[in-house]
Amino acid sequence: FFYFFFSSRRRHTRSSLVSWARRCVQETGYAMTKMYNVNPHFGTEADLIEMVNEAHKRGIYVMVDVVANHVGCVNGQYHKVHPFDRAEHYHPYCPIVWEKVWENRWMRENCWFACLPDLDQSNPWVRSELKKWINYIVNHYKFDGIRVDTAPHVPIDFWKEFVDAAGVFQIGEVVNEVSAITSEYQQAFDSITNYPIFNVLERVFGRNKNIMYDIRTRINDIHKYFKDPEVLGNFADNHDLSRFLHEEHSIPMFKNALVYVIFGEGIPIIYYGSEQGFNGGKPNGDGPNRETLWGHMDQNSDLYKFIRTAVEARKRFQIWKSKHVERYVLNNIYAFTRGLVLICTTNSHDSFWVTIGYHGYPEGTKLCNIFNPGDCVFVQKKGIDINMAGGYPKVYVPGQITNQYLNLYLIHI
Repeated sequence: FFYFFFSSRRRHTRSSLVSWARRCVQETGYAMTKMYNVNPHFGTEADLIEMVNEAHKRGIYVMVDVVANHVGCVNGQYHKVHPFDRAEHYHPYCPIVWEKVWENRWMRENCWFACLPDLDQSNPWVRSELKKWINYIVNHYKFDGIRVDTAPHVPIDFWKEFVDAAGVFQIGEVVNEVSAITSEYQQAFDSITNYPIFNVLERVFGRNKNIMYDIRTRINDIHKYFKDPEVLGNFADNHDLSRFLHEEHSIPMFKNALVYVIFGEGIPIIYYGSEQGFNGGKPNGDGPNRETLWGHMDQNSDLYKFIRTAVEARKRFQIWKSKHVERYVLNNIYAFTRGLVLICTTNSHDSFWVTIGYHGYPEGTKLCNIFNPGDCVFVQKKGIDINMAGGYPKVYVPGQITNQYLNLYLIHI
């Protein structure tokens, strides 16, 4: 996988939108056998270098997805793996019992994913080679960051050395929604995939329609355990799970989840195909949720334009400079601000009014919805009257704003 960062400032990940596209970086993706090889199905080493260079010319940062936990299935024929071509480079076989994986750290860090040989990072040579490899590919291809697969299946002390060798921003994949568990891995990585918030968004905006107070509860939980919540990777879809629209067929609810991902505290991650409304499931193994994009790419699709509008507002108002401040919450609405931007999300298709009294705007300020410029409200002494209708989220910004006003407001917000 390649991840693409769009940002106006190099290395400033908090201002970045992360989007991912399905591409194998190592020869066989998550089940590599030749770590230094580029998958010939996608081109040559020179092609990859050229792609990264061209991305950089366009202000796009490229993040590479890497695996240091295991290699591909070779049925004991380790001579097929380069450079880890000996049995002693791996832990002895034992299967992961998934029902007990979080209560048994030894099993989690030593046992195998199915037939995938599990690398033994306690072996000094293996440890050294993995660090040498990540340093080489980051510097050779000029990658701007790494996404680290299967982070909980390798000891944290190794990851600390691994990310130091990489020398770039990292996000570790930790598939667990319990903040007390997931947060442990931020000892090693700059960022962690934010499964704690993903699972709440899935339950609040998905079929369950849990109360919106759950968002508040989970945010408080995240702040209790994580040392830096502002860099956690937020997402509504990813390549390991059935897509949001497979489980919940409502476009308005998906838009609410996307709005939270883009404007909520953290780094937004948009899985390719979300902008096309892909709805693949994952009944058995991988595949249906990893649809082919090319041939289906439509820059005029409703969701493409919706995401583009949200991203443009995120960038224009530089929301990463301002805290996520809860402004209003009921069972069916969660509203918050990021600087000048007021974000209102709902899990109800009903029409209803709320008055937001705690908001931070001067009285008389005109606010307009970025998704419907004709939907404008004025800040009154009693607060801001908002009509939520049809289940759609609303993102309000000042109707008329100068750069001078923006700068002054951000200082005091």
